[in-house]
Amino acid sequence: MKTSLLHFSFLLCCYISMANYCVADNTSTANSFIITNANTQSIFCIDKSEEPSVMKVVSMFQDDIQDISGRVLAIKGNLPKNGNVIIAGTLGRSKLLDQVIRKYKISTDSTKGRWEAFSIQVISTKSANILVVIGSDRRGTAYGILELSRMIGVSPWTWWADVKPIKRSEISLTIPKPIYQRPSVQYRGIFLNDEDWGLKPWSSKTFDPKLGEVGPKTYAKIFELLLRLRANTIWPAMHECTTPFYFVKGNAAMADSFGIIVGTSHCEPMMRSNPREWNHDTNGAYNFFTNKDKVVDYWSERLKEVSNYENVYTVGMRGIHDGAMEGAKNVQQQVAGLTDVFAAQRQLLGQYVNKNVEKVPQIFIPYKEVLDAYNAGLKVPEDVTLLWCDDNYGYLTRLSNAEEQKRKGGSGVYYHLSYWGRPHDYLWLATTQPSFIWTEMQKAWAYGARKMWIVNVGDIKPAEYLTEFYLDMAWDINSVKRDNISQHLENWLGNTFGAEHATYMKDIMNEYYRLAFIRKPEFMGWSQTEPETKAKDTDLSPFEFGNEITTRIQQYSKIENQVETLEKNIPEHLKNAYFELIKYPVCGAADMNKKWLNSQLANTLTTYNLPESETAKEQSLLSYAKIQQMTRYYNDSLLGGKWKGMMSYEPRRLSVFNKPAFNATTGSQRLSGDSVASLQNQANSHKTIDYIRLKASEFSNNYTTSTLKWQQINGLGYSQSAMVLQPFGINPSENATDNPSLEYLFNTKADSATVFLYLLPTHALDGGNNQRIAVSIDGVMQKTFNINTIGRSNAWKENVLRNQTVLKLPYRFSAGKHSLKIYALDPDMVIDQILIDFKPGRKFYGVGE
Repeated sequence: MKTSLLHFSFLLCCYISMANYCVADNTSTANSFIITNANTQSIFCIDKSEEPSVMKVVSMFQDDIQDISGRVLAIKGNLPKNGNVIIAGTLGRSKLLDQVIRKYKISTDSTKGRWEAFSIQVISTKSANILVVIGSDRRGTAYGILELSRMIGVSPWTWWADVKPIKRSEISLTIPKPIYQRPSVQYRGIFLNDEDWGLKPWSSKTFDPKLGEVGPKTYAKIFELLLRLRANTIWPAMHECTTPFYFVKGNAAMADSFGIIVGTSHCEPMMRSNPREWNHDTNGAYNFFTNKDKVVDYWSERLKEVSNYENVYTVGMRGIHDGAMEGAKNVQQQVAGLTDVFAAQRQLLGQYVNKNVEKVPQIFIPYKEVLDAYNAGLKVPEDVTLLWCDDNYGYLTRLSNAEEQKRKGGSGVYYHLSYWGRPHDYLWLATTQPSFIWTEMQKAWAYGARKMWIVNVGDIKPAEYLTEFYLDMAWDINSVKRDNISQHLENWLGNTFGAEHATYMKDIMNEYYRLAFIRKPEFMGWSQTEPETKAKDTDLSPFEFGNEITTRIQQYSKIENQVETLEKNIPEHLKNAYFELIKYPVCGAADMNKKWLNSQLANTLTTYNLPESETAKEQSLLSYAKIQQMTRYYNDSLLGGKWKGMMSYEPRRLSVFNKPAFNATTGSQRLSGDSVASLQNQANSHKTIDYIRLKASEFSNNYTTSTLKWQQINGLGYSQSAMVLQPFGINPSENATDNPSLEYLFNTKADSATVFLYLLPTHALDGGNNQRIAVSIDGVMQKTFNINTIGRSNAWKENVLRNQTVLKLPYRFSAGKHSLKIYALDPDMVIDQILIDFKPGRKFYGVGE
């Protein structure tokens, strides 16, 4: 039977949704609802009084039906007496919906008066089947309609990643019980940032060359995506290369027409994008201490312009862009200045937005040096939301303590999936480990950060999956389970590429994320930025731990080969999506690693005057060329150039992206042999006798208390099974032995060793300075370590580049059986690996796990 003739009926109770839904237990089962087939055509009924944003979503759903079936769904403003009818509406606005609710006695208790809630149910009568979508407000209605699109197999990435639905002649749903959904987090959105090498050139030269800006045509597509992802907030692109959002005619109106809330980042108070908006020639210095009147007038001008739109207003002040507040010579002056800034800004908000300023949504973002001011005693108005930040590398730096959790304004999180800055950018690929995101955002939830979640997605592409993962958690915090986080990925891959490939692809992507957690592709040059250092050989050794270089090359080669082999089995209509979502990122990461590792291997082989050095050079240069070739295809050939300008393989042209250089002269050192096999033999010579390596999850005993325990987080860390102190936010005892511990039993020879403990470099989230563990050996307490770092120290830089804090404990072991115990003295500690090394002076990078 041909695909176009197949009957596709999606049983909702078995439907794999990216977010869970609620089911009412006291509602009778409804029958199957046919949207369209050869004999039946549903009518979509919508009241003409609905908001423009709802009408736009109706058109999107109509397009989705046509994309699948080839048929145009009829839209009407009145209810037919019989047949199959879809009616969607907003409570308190749609008279058509009110009529249906009264006639069929539909309960609205789960939606009425709630923020962005919706329900979906089927009412069956003798003459009609009615599919009813009820929204509590304009976005609730929009999300409800687009949930139907998800249920019939339309990906949120249908346009942005070319995930095309399967063509078929019949579209039907079976909804046994009403669905009720509403968000966990109130404001959920993305920050378009560092757009210089992707979104900006693509938008201005390819997608909207007539305007030549990131304008309403581009934003319309972005807003469609946000609604499909159940997001509601945008922080617009704001780099100097981009004309500010409010300077481009139609941008603000376009956001409002989709029901999208506009906010601004940590350095853009009062809806102002300073890099291109503040004119030093006419306004003078952007200095609140010396030029207050000009600064206040500047803010006032924007508030007059945007006050009729739905916004979240950033309060506070930093420098023109991502820098410290001008005029403040020390933290005390910064605190005093920000206190005056709050007073001036809130007076303006009361004047132009709402006289009751406490009803105006406001956020304060303690980012970088602003956190120092907050910790120094800055008082933020109680109704203002505290938007806490990560350290730009995914590790949350602060969350609300018990007292702050009582604040009326609540708190939220600003998080990074992409970043420009020190110690090194990661603007090319999106490689953050999903289980790591889950861990940090579950922390945020536990500490009460539930008002706003914003994620920096760079150019959107290629962060598609991670963006959806983050926003799915924001929509439903329980949608991803601790004991099976990768099930979300498997479901997503199954919905995108077909269930038959999902498990295999999940294993590939999990390894992709694991390898990048060990070292991101952008960090493989072992270089840094601000100030920039040149790329150099890695810290991986060809002589230790079974040859770390060759091991990592083999690991990446395996998933690269798997991706290229699987591509042949991907349906034709999904090959473009497969390239964008799977092949380019996996193969790109693989070849960046192979470029640098083969270069290092070639130089090592040259040092030992081994002939295989030429082969390693060729492999390195081949990988360099392959990255260029794949990027040219992405930009120039894929879909006839649809994404031309979106993908750069060398953002900021940092040295890590350069063509590798090789040692020109051979060395005089020699191995016991004349080939690369000798190198491997030397690496293997001590492989099994001079160290003991354990995953933290390979404990002998896990001792718990009545309030705390160590739990494994699947997919987290180098080991993909890191142990995390749970629940989050609970303080252990100051007496280490009263706390949960992990015990490891092992046998050793009599010898001196170094005990290495590898932890995730987490921060003290309560405003303190402690992230401590204590270690005992054979029942004797040895040492207490504090892994908390301050600011952008060298220790912090090294930690975030390798995603580990490395602790060292020298110890002299006697021959026989031993016990190692690890205790937590502070909340939220994460232990990943343990190494007991009997060979001094070497580094371990964990690549062999």
